[in-house]
Amino acid sequence: GKSTLIRILTGEEEADAGRISQTGTMAVLSQNPRLKGETVLDAVRDALKWHADLLQAYEQAIAAGDEEASSRYQSRLDTVGWEVGYNIDAVLEKVQAPPKEALCDNLSGGEQRRVALARTLLSNADLIILDEPTNHLDVETIEWLESFLKGYRGGIILVTHDRYLLDAVATHIVEISAGETVHYTGNYADYILEKANREERLAIAEGKRVRLLAQELEWASRSPSARSTKQKARLQRIDDLKKKIFTKRDDIKLDFTSLGKFGGNLLELSGVTFGYDRPLVKDLDFAIPTKMRLGIIGPNGAGKSTLLKLMNGDLNPKNGSVSKHGRCTIGMIDQQRSGLKLEDTVWEAAGGGNEYVFLNEQPIHVISFLSRFLFTRAMMTQLVSGLSGGERARLLLAKLMLSGANLLFLDEPTNDLDFATLGALEEALCDFGGSVVIISHDRAFLDRVATHILSFEGEGKIVSYADRQQAILALQEKSKQQRKETKPQPKPQPKPEPKKKKLSYREQQELKGLPEAIETAEEEQERITEILNDPESYKDPSFDAKHWSQLLESQEEKILEMYDRWEELCERS
Repeated sequence: GKSTLIRILTGEEEADAGRISQTGTMAVLSQNPRLKGETVLDAVRDALKWHADLLQAYEQAIAAGDEEASSRYQSRLDTVGWEVGYNIDAVLEKVQAPPKEALCDNLSGGEQRRVALARTLLSNADLIILDEPTNHLDVETIEWLESFLKGYRGGIILVTHDRYLLDAVATHIVEISAGETVHYTGNYADYILEKANREERLAIAEGKRVRLLAQELEWASRSPSARSTKQKARLQRIDDLKKKIFTKRDDIKLDFTSLGKFGGNLLELSGVTFGYDRPLVKDLDFAIPTKMRLGIIGPNGAGKSTLLKLMNGDLNPKNGSVSKHGRCTIGMIDQQRSGLKLEDTVWEAAGGGNEYVFLNEQPIHVISFLSRFLFTRAMMTQLVSGLSGGERARLLLAKLMLSGANLLFLDEPTNDLDFATLGALEEALCDFGGSVVIISHDRAFLDRVATHILSFEGEGKIVSYADRQQAILALQEKSKQQRKETKPQPKPQPKPEPKKKKLSYREQQELKGLPEAIETAEEEQERITEILNDPESYKDPSFDAKHWSQLLESQEEKILEMYDRWEELCERS
């Protein structure tokens, strides 16, 4: 009911009871956003209408001679910035949105989500509501979003399965369970601890309630019917005890056990190369043995899903080969969730219309099997098209269990999963006797499940690491080295003439001080670069990215001139 609650808060649906009071402005990122405007720029520019209205109000106050209003509007503009158009470029770049001139009608679902996210962040609303904002984002973008939200000046309502994001951003958590909302203070770690304490208290209270109810029922069964006030009160007490039901959600039961067990490699890639207009995979040699849980990481568009298709045989490599063991059986959940037909019922999707399905060669009734995934008997005739994102994900996991596969390919499997299902999936994969290949931007999920990492590092290069943290450290070191290598180099100078005028005293002093001056200038260049790369900078509405970019360019030119001067003086000394 999380997305339903958001639709009620935003007025898309009406509540059955109660009322909602709202002050201030609101911006919303829904799971299936609709973009306004013909192009990406049109869609995002609409989010800055508040700034145009503010400028117009200021100009009208000036024209009317209203000093109090004009002063108030000026103060606001001084805070948010008089020119915010450059923020469009900066935020679109950070969320890896498509080009500004791209037509909205031609965008994929993931691209539309990223544009809608940029639009929401640029709105400067008093309250922003984000429904699964990390879907379709890579790790680098998620970490930037995390920093942005931590410094956001307004309020935030966040629906997400990203535990690291909740831990970093949330100050309060509301859990929806069995039709009830429970409020916790603190971040995700605080929520986990307090939730455990609360469930322990509820279990104790439930034990007391059951014992008391048993005593009262025993009395009622032995006592003759009576009309005394005392006896009627005791009967009323029994009814009250019956109504105080302690509702504990059933756990998802996942088990990917495969009957086929054997050692050796399930899949081998030898010299695999593939690409379209650019190389995505180049000379990849890798083997997937039994019980490997392989995580694949990299930026959006790097080729992660393409690699999965090469492993699955959906694509043929341009060079090299992919060899599958004869007893290898593959089960797959792709990012598009193509394993489901929207026109099927839940019953048909799970069992193909059959009354029984086979789990590890044992027959089990479809209704009984689906109850493990929290599908009730009443939901059997519901169409897949009417299921929520989380319900569709659970249905796909049910089908995956029935496949009996010993090699699982999972492309963004955590999208739309709630914490209970997410935890059950993690446990099932860790206990799985086969192998798993996972593409995921869920950092906590990979840290919990993956035993190996393949990292896409550009130009088709794919590197193997023991875990995600090792990959991060290696990429940080590589980035640091690249920054050193791209420092401005002195321009090649023509060969000096045989005779040069000797240095004057002033030039000698200038030459002596130039190394220190160059070092100071390079430190300033590095400082400006860090400011431009820091997500915190873009949370300040008055931050002028264009100004800082020009400042960086000017500093680089200054350093080159200093190198030129230093070489000239060295040649003459």
